[in-house]
Amino acid sequence: GLAGSILAYKLLKAGKSVLVIDRGNKNSSSRVAAGLFHIMTFRRLIKTWLGDILIPYAHNFYNELTNELGESFLESFDLKRILNNEEERALWRQRIEDEHYQEWLAIADDQIEGVNSPFGFGIVRKAGRLNIPLFLDAMTAFLKLNGNLIEKAIDEIDVSYSQDEVKINSEGVSASNIVFCEGFHAKSNRLWSWLPIYGTKGEILDIEVNDLDFKGTINKKVFVMPTNKGQFKLGATYDWADKTLKTTSEAFEELSQAWGAIMRPPFKLLDHKAGIRPTVKDRRPILGRHPKHNNVWIFNGMGTKGVQLIPYFSEQMKNALIEGEDVHTEVDITRFYNEYRV
Repeated sequence: GLAGSILAYKLLKAGKSVLVIDRGNKNSSSRVAAGLFHIMTFRRLIKTWLGDILIPYAHNFYNELTNELGESFLESFDLKRILNNEEERALWRQRIEDEHYQEWLAIADDQIEGVNSPFGFGIVRKAGRLNIPLFLDAMTAFLKLNGNLIEKAIDEIDVSYSQDEVKINSEGVSASNIVFCEGFHAKSNRLWSWLPIYGTKGEILDIEVNDLDFKGTINKKVFVMPTNKGQFKLGATYDWADKTLKTTSEAFEELSQAWGAIMRPPFKLLDHKAGIRPTVKDRRPILGRHPKHNNVWIFNGMGTKGVQLIPYFSEQMKNALIEGEDVHTEVDITRFYNEYRV
């Protein structure tokens, strides 16, 4: 997934010996996700947590990877939020007058053919989309080229721990530390099952639409994101109960209704996917050591904003592993130590 790939890359760049063991799950939440990121939380029209740090850092990091790996993964654009009424326009104007938002927000009155937007758009600048499948394929090739990847599932009973090292017995591999970047699968790992990683199912549609053409992304309850000429991603749903990867007619109907509220042309369904986001009860990532095993670590809980969280917090994770530096208080696993039971 995204978390493990980026952390491995940063450790390798720091001169460390790294082995990635990956089960090669093509239905991981990373591969299903649209890769959209931006600075705003629309419910209260405020910036996301640490947005002023995370968004520029993410743009810089993914552009650096483009130069390193020779492929372009990142598309930067203005996100267009459909405004519902004059009251919402007034709230956007109020935010724009705030000096902390001026570089990020604007209002546009231009109309896009096929889009229902009588009150115009709220513009979020410096949004972006990471092409996650392309990125993960390039990272896989990069790791393979350097002999840093084993593609297989490892059972937790195959891993043994001592004071000084960790061993993967079936592979004959030992290391000074092991970091688990398993996403929602951490719930089925006895080392981490005590953590409040609840998981949120999301479903997304790949669709084809005639006579609809725009750049960037349009948002109103759902997002509509161009991927190729005449093709778009439509998503996403949120389900806190269902933990399966089965796509559902209920999600399809929800997304179809949301489409009909903002778009006039009909769409043709190309694909329907589902994934489980590793969400945490306090909506913050989880970084740090296991409370019992000093050389066993976790890097998890990126939830719905992994594309913007992972570059920055993988740097903190790297520094914790190499230099023993503290991670940000709000992401430190120690906040959950009182829930651990031997």
